[in-house]
Amino acid sequence: MITLSTADEAFAHLSKLLTFPNEADTDIHFKGELEAIQFVFEGPGFKHSVPGDLAKGLATYQDAIYRAAKFALYGSDGRFQLSAEERKSFELIFQVNDGCTELLAPIEKIIEALAKGVEGMDSTTLAIVIVLVVLILVGGHVAYKIHEGIQNTKQKKIEEDGRNALAETIAKAGGASLVAQSDIIKVLVSEPKYSVARQFEAAQDVGVKEVLKSVPQATEVEVNGVPFDSDDIREIKRKAKRAKSEYSEVMLSCNVYADTNYSPTRLTLTSPELPSDVKVDWPDDVDGGKDAMLWHAVKRRERIILMVGVTVINGKAKSGVILDVVSPDEVSVNV
Repeated sequence: MITLSTADEAFAHLSKLLTFPNEADTDIHFKGELEAIQFVFEGPGFKHSVPGDLAKGLATYQDAIYRAAKFALYGSDGRFQLSAEERKSFELIFQVNDGCTELLAPIEKIIEALAKGVEGMDSTTLAIVIVLVVLILVGGHVAYKIHEGIQNTKQKKIEEDGRNALAETIAKAGGASLVAQSDIIKVLVSEPKYSVARQFEAAQDVGVKEVLKSVPQATEVEVNGVPFDSDDIREIKRKAKRAKSEYSEVMLSCNVYADTNYSPTRLTLTSPELPSDVKVDWPDDVDGGKDAMLWHAVKRRERIILMVGVTVINGKAKSGVILDVVSPDEVSVNV
């Protein structure tokens, strides 16, 4: 059994796992500053209680964690759903500390469920994923990235003010070490074998933004030690309204499921590259050969490359259309 209590210890252990990739111990326990997700709220309406809008933000955060957990346990196969027991294992139970505005969500159950439920990984890769997920959920990496993005785009502050505000944030949240640690996480989660950690990073990004959007009355919110002032919170809410609905056309490797087994006209697409599963109609404008390719993929439950138009609203794929079925020859030409 291994016990880690600080971010520095976690990163030192990561370095060891990456340097000596032998059979690793996946029985890792996290204590101290690595035990819980932490939010601290200041401002009117926060008296060791959770306002209704904040509760909604926390619920959206929970849904994002469930989506990451589903990917961790079942990969990109959207036909599997988390059982009641699995949902309980990945449930965020926020404790409201008496006499203050601090919310803590211990993550021990989530890590235990990951260690037991993730299949197809060697022990070293799983150990690395476990440590990365802990650092993503309870460390300052995601909050720092969000804050950095705000400072780079905030229209009402001049450039120098933005740099000063970011410098103050970095200093308060741990100085240059936070930047260095964030860079390490960014590199590791980009590797396909750590895609589970990348899904939890995306969930944390959604969750933190939803919580911050839900508390416009707050004068300051600390997320795992990274502070956001009232201007930052307003900027997140403004950006969310501006990006409420987005349409894009993308080439994706998808699993395709038919809602009926005979002459399907309605399909469900799942892909790690989509923010959520999306419903589409059977395409009318593809030739017979490509139509047969699509039907073959449905029947065999094989992945297929599609050109898809997707409308995303508040981080979820709400509607889509298959624009084309892409043959292997076409992929080779594009590459």
